[in-house]
Amino acid sequence: MPDEDGPAAWPADRIQLAVQALVLRAHGYRCEEGVVYYQKTRQRVRLTFNDAAIAEAVVAISQAWATAAATEIPPPLVDSPKCPGCSLVGVCMPDETWFLHRESEDAPAEQLALFPETPIARPRRNGTGAARLLVAARVDRKPLYLNTQGLRVGKSGEVLQVKEKDKVVQQIRIGEVCQVNLLGNIQLSTQAVQTVCETETPICYFSQGGWFYGVTTGMGTKNVFLRKAPFRLADEDWYRLRIARRLGTAR
Repeated sequence: MPDEDGPAAWPADRIQLAVQALVLRAHGYRCEEGVVYYQKTRQRVRLTFNDAAIAEAVVAISQAWATAAATEIPPPLVDSPKCPGCSLVGVCMPDETWFLHRESEDAPAEQLALFPETPIARPRRNGTGAARLLVAARVDRKPLYLNTQGLRVGKSGEVLQVKEKDKVVQQIRIGEVCQVNLLGNIQLSTQAVQTVCETETPICYFSQGGWFYGVTTGMGTKNVFLRKAPFRLADEDWYRLRIARRLGTAR
């Protein structure tokens, strides 16, 4: 637990440190205390792993296992100030999830009953009319187009090297690219493909005239339940009609 006269650690940080202590002890290490450092306030908080701290971590572990074994996913937070700074907000997608929780005007009750676990089949709870963007979209990264025939693209560190007849003609930082487009006879090395996929940047293949052939992407493992829902609902007439109406009215 934190020192009485010093600053206190956040509960999540306190439990995480205690869990790490349990892991170390399970592997034969002696671990009696730990330190968590907060960059913003430049403070160090020393935690002692006494019986109370370990008990708190054990309870949290039990609750985590119970949540993982539950048949329903806990609902995300509603308009919480914690969400924008959470590292898992891109997986949880709270506002987007609540947006899909709105009951469809076109969905009959018998159709909704077919998809009890589908987010769109449950009513939305925050009552507003549109999803609130947590973070404004950034356009720092730009698409890369390569259309000179015979180019070969490799990588050196975090840089894509474009070569023409063994001469480097251009270098592009991978972190500045949102999409790699190859038009025609252009080769991309395996190392470059692997690195680009790790950044979840799509690689699109076109003919020399711009005819689309296919795309290579990384794993893209986000919220799998939200990804499954559109495919399942695409077979339902009421859902297709709803989408068509919205497209027609530009809603």
